[in-house]
Amino acid sequence: MEARKAFLPPFDLTADAPYKVYDSQEIAGDDSWDQISRELDACLVKSSDDQGWKSALMDRTKWFDSTCAIMNGIHDVNKKGMKYRIKTTVFLNHLLNFHTKSSKAFMKGTVEEIAKAMKIPHDICNRFLELFSVPTQHQGSSSYTVTKQLKDKCIVHILILYLIAHGREMKVASVNKLCDDIKLEIREAITIVREAGCKCAKDKSGYVSVSLTVPLEFPLPKRGRK
Repeated sequence: MEARKAFLPPFDLTADAPYKVYDSQEIAGDDSWDQISRELDACLVKSSDDQGWKSALMDRTKWFDSTCAIMNGIHDVNKKGMKYRIKTTVFLNHLLNFHTKSSKAFMKGTVEEIAKAMKIPHDICNRFLELFSVPTQHQGSSSYTVTKQLKDKCIVHILILYLIAHGREMKVASVNKLCDDIKLEIREAITIVREAGCKCAKDKSGYVSVSLTVPLEFPLPKRGRK
């Protein structure tokens, strides 16, 4: 359980509804969430038109097919829970950028330098480095190391945020588009997301659906051969 807590986002074993198990605001942390909230509010002030605020929000960085699809499905921003989904999607999109740009096991530079190079807001980049890297020193300069375990930790956070961004039911019909965006093998995605208590189903066309149900149940530990 201790290893699971270190690997997964914070979770509630006593949750009585799927959407209560994981919380994207808790994953993001206060500074990152506040930054995204200010950014969204500024875009909504500029334009209440559906296309206007989306363009203002999405023109600031690279977006992926999977996160664009989520945003395109959001229309009534004033609907209950919709801003939470939008903020989750923005945070997820930044994480996809971080994941694709931190593919190497070593990143040289300060938080400010890495954030600038990746074109990710400082507070959000700092949060990613806290969660998915280890601070190191290289020839007297600041740097960060990303292990295989930390890369897998990043992937499971991506998959959970993807579920949250789709709504309170915590279900997605297919994670294939997301896997394509981050060049992740479907088989590996299934293995990792099951560790978070999710259930997966693959249809004849190869599309994999993922859902989270309660009570939350984790897979049994794998036993080594004697």
